Amino acid sequence: MYFYGPENFDLAAIRNKLEKINGLSLIRELPLHQDFLDTFDWRLFNAQGYMIREQHGQENRYLWRHLTDDGLQGSITLHREAPAFAWDFPASPIQKRLAKILAMRRLLPVLKLTTQRLEYYALDSEEKKTATLYLDQNQITCPNGAADTVSEWSLQLLPVKGYEKEAGKIARRLQQIGFGRRKHPYLHETLQRFGVTPGTYSSKLNIKLDSSAPAAKATTAILKTLFATMQENEAGTIADLDSEFLHDYRVAVRRTRSALSQIKGVFGEAETNRWKEQFAWLGQITGPTRDLDVYLLKFENYRGLLPEEYRGSLEDLKKFLVQKQAAEQKTLARTLGTAKYKKLLDDYRAFLEDDDKGAAPNADLAIRELASRRIWKTFQRIVQEGKAITDESPAEDLHELRKTGKKLRYLMEFFQSLYPPGEVKNLIAGLKLLQENLGDFQDYEVQAQSITGFSEEMQQKNMGNAQTFMAMGILASHLIEGQMAARREFADRFTSFDSPEAEQKFRQLFGPRKKKSAKGKSPS
Repeated sequence: MYFYGPENFDLAAIRNKLEKINGLSLIRELPLHQDFLDTFDWRLFNAQGYMIREQHGQENRYLWRHLTDDGLQGSITLHREAPAFAWDFPASPIQKRLAKILAMRRLLPVLKLTTQRLEYYALDSEEKKTATLYLDQNQITCPNGAADTVSEWSLQLLPVKGYEKEAGKIARRLQQIGFGRRKHPYLHETLQRFGVTPGTYSSKLNIKLDSSAPAAKATTAILKTLFATMQENEAGTIADLDSEFLHDYRVAVRRTRSALSQIKGVFGEAETNRWKEQFAWLGQITGPTRDLDVYLLKFENYRGLLPEEYRGSLEDLKKFLVQKQAAEQKTLARTLGTAKYKKLLDDYRAFLEDDDKGAAPNADLAIRELASRRIWKTFQRIVQEGKAITDESPAEDLHELRKTGKKLRYLMEFFQSLYPPGEVKNLIAGLKLLQENLGDFQDYEVQAQSITGFSEEMQQKNMGNAQTFMAMGILASHLIEGQMAARREFADRFTSFDSPEAEQKFRQLFGPRKKKSAKGKSPS
């Protein structure tokens, strides 16, 4: 639990008062650096926790605490370079729990503290420690904050498990001598002093639209939200902090292309075509790096597909992928620093702010009417394409269905706020199951082909040996088997998606409304 100090903080007087609290003893004074850590998308915060790295000399101590009561969920002490990812920590139950929350995301400092600490122990009558008390003088900076530096005193009281009652007595005594219990979590409160609200970033679309708004205005709001997501992830993409920055950047690019293509007739044709081409280019330049990120993220899964005796033989493939990813990342970072890219951003920003985006037939149509029309038409198309697929259909037919499914999903995500809460979300969940199957079918095919291509590249560079290429051949075979399994599962997935209940719900939400005849109107 955290406390704030008296208004007129006098260190000598406070030390004197603390030393008079029964059982409280000063153990040591020490300087240290503290970093409050979380991922860019606040995964620890959203899991009701936070992590502090305390650096004193060569020692790095990681404390994982609960957000509301600061209770210790786990700690790790290291005497080496600071870990960046969950997999960098030593294998332990804490590391496994962290890995489930952080996944592929890097821990980044959200607050940096230079601290002068007084450390006290609370001892009972048997000289057993019941709590630790830290009185810290902090100089705080926030990497993403508006303010420069904040100076403050903070006091933490951390009970030993099982001695919470004794710690409560100390807490009451602290309040008697002028310390106040913080009403809000320390991390949340301190970040807000820098103008930062934790937990706000999300790559998920949550755009509130007015159903009667003109379609051009509503579509512009969607595009501005996606552009903001691109900009938020640009620096992390260039620096290659973790693979999710590029992932979220590319998703925003794909959604933008889909909005420009699928929300039809809201902007002038020339402008629409221009930005479709520009964002297609962004998709092209970011694709190779993302593909290699995916191979590296899935590498341990690839290893697990092989017989035990071949798993170690993939190390040369991993080395090759790391080198290739680094080269592609360097090219990408260079491209995102060019005048061409910066001009694209400036011109697109101006386009979004310009009220005149060209004459268009649907520009002034109420957005809900246009949204329903486009979703219903795309739903009908996916049903038609899916029903036409048989066991003899070529793979290209499934790939086209996958693309149509993605268009439908993006449209539903763009406009879900226009419909009753939860209704669209449930339909998206059913669509996702079909998309997962179609995505697996596509991914297995591409990955099997890529493994074969990597094998040829590695041989040209004299990387690997006969065992390596044997292992890669076995891996490619397993990937092809995975594709075949996805193909066999397709019919069941599509039948589940194309159920009478789903069709009825799509029709109810998005289908054309029957116009009342003059005779059917009620008298006024």
